[in-house]
Amino acid sequence: MSDSDTIAEAEKAKLLGNEKMKEADYIAAAEQFSKATELDSTNHVFYSNRSAAFLLQGMHVEALADAEKCIELNPSWGKGYARKGEVLEAMQEFTKAQEAYRKAKVLGPEEA
Repeated sequence: MSDSDTIAEAEKAKLLGNEKMKEADYIAAAEQFSKATELDSTNHVFYSNRSAAFLLQGMHVEALADAEKCIELNPSWGKGYARKGEVLEAMQEFTKAQEAYRKAKVLGPEEA
């Protein structure tokens, strides 16, 4: 499979994951986002999306790990910090959540 085919397959998995999120099937969504990350481990959006799916399943540790991976891959994307803030808030780590939200607002106020 060529690089462009692999990226196309990863995007397809992301789209399927997005559909599953809309259907509130968070387990299937996480599976699709996992498939996307396996095909393209450099796309920060895949980790952000899987973080959301994990968070909605109450899987806070996994959600935080993916939010942090998203930030590692693209530290200038405010939505990654917003995602991290959501997870930390759910974990009742309010001071850390507030820090993440502040960073999100600085980087991309429309996403915070």
